[in-house]
Amino acid sequence: RMGHGAERIACKQDGFGIQQRQVSSLKSQPFLLIAGAKTADSDELVRMADELAPGRVKFLFDIKHSEMPELYTATDVFVFCVTHGIYGIALAEAVASGLPCIVHDWPRVSWVAGPAGRVIDMTKDGSLARVLLEWSDSGARRPYAEAARAWAEARLSKSVIIQEYMDMYRNICKSM
Repeated sequence: RMGHGAERIACKQDGFGIQQRQVSSLKSQPFLLIAGAKTADSDELVRMADELAPGRVKFLFDIKHSEMPELYTATDVFVFCVTHGIYGIALAEAVASGLPCIVHDWPRVSWVAGPAGRVIDMTKDGSLARVLLEWSDSGARRPYAEAARAWAEARLSKSVIIQEYMDMYRNICKSM
């Protein structure tokens, strides 16, 4: 446990290797909760977790979407280690749940995280571990958590996204 702070960390399975190597370097290791779809790589990830952090990692595969809010509220920090590709809904859900997030320095991801996200280069050794150590103090991550829900409502809500799509299609039609 990391003492008074970030003890329970949720992360996106895709970047597990990055996260696990960095987190295992911490003297006071947090408990990692990894939720996602079971893939061809899942068994290898579970083996890696057992080797690097025995008893400190819990995998939840193929859980119901309706159960996700409970997982988000059970964690202190959401780590999104994906360094390329699409961002997926998990990050938006974590932000909407009011979680402070640690994300890779990549425009799509950092935009979704907004002021709830601490943007770092996940490919640099120790970058994630440094933030997790800093955030073991709940006061250090509090401003990110406080900004999360408001950002989600202002930029990620259904009504906002639908309006942005409508505006985009209007602009396309005008240019034809």
